[in-house]
Amino acid sequence: MNLASQDNSKNRRLVSRKLGLIAFLFIFGVECAKNQTLVAAGATAGRVRRQTAVLSLGAVVFNSNRTGNDEIYVMNADGSGPRQLRAAGADGWKIQGHAEWSPNGKHLAMFGGKDWKSSHVYVTDSEGRNPRRLTSRKNAHYVDPSRSPDGRTIVFTGCPARRCGPKDLEVFTLHVSGSQPEKQLTSDSIPDYDPYYSPDGKLIGWTSRVADTGEHGVWNIRLANADGSGVRFVTNDGNVNGYPAWSRDGKLIYFHRMVYGENPNFGIYVIRPDGQEMKVIAAAEEGNDEYRAT
Repeated sequence: MNLASQDNSKNRRLVSRKLGLIAFLFIFGVECAKNQTLVAAGATAGRVRRQTAVLSLGAVVFNSNRTGNDEIYVMNADGSGPRQLRAAGADGWKIQGHAEWSPNGKHLAMFGGKDWKSSHVYVTDSEGRNPRRLTSRKNAHYVDPSRSPDGRTIVFTGCPARRCGPKDLEVFTLHVSGSQPEKQLTSDSIPDYDPYYSPDGKLIGWTSRVADTGEHGVWNIRLANADGSGVRFVTNDGNVNGYPAWSRDGKLIYFHRMVYGENPNFGIYVIRPDGQEMKVIAAAEEGNDEYRAT
């Protein structure tokens, strides 16, 4: 998540204030996919940056800065019972985020550290305690971890060398034991974020910032086989497309989208992994803006 204030916090600060969209996404996420990332932000008690739902537990883990600091919370899938899992500064971390459930709901993967460049990928218990560090290289800016469907592998982004600039984030995988070397899946000048496995574990989809044009840059969804081969674009236009979320059967990818020149707000779309048949699920409207107002 952040380089040069993480590309202005990846140029993506979730500031949605539409409870209807949140309710839609909670229901959609629980119906569509176990361990599914939801593309929304919260209007309740501060900005909610990411949510993930576990169908078997009916629980949503999310990041919030309701206190002015990045903290990790959990709540019921209907939005009730929010409680803090990790306070700011826990375990000496000054940054933390992108908490994601393991498939069985017993663990969380997240990143944390003293600063952005020294962040690492950790696994904790379901309460966010007892963090175990998986990554090892210094100043690699490890962020955005998530688990494979079988729970054995973590996919994340980071820098392949100590030189770590805004264009250096690549996709990596690592065995959850941390006992095997990282495997770099991408190698290009396109910064990558938010990788997620397909439900069958055969594919990985992620968001890439492909150009700096437009108010927020150009973002598209890319896809590859789980071994990193066959990298291709799912969306490939001059707009903002991000946060790929797989349907349970893996036949569709849900994502958010902002179209330059049409609407300055985000809508929810769906597309096939081959890039065909893109459709609007929830139209763009005021309040669904992922970017901080300026």
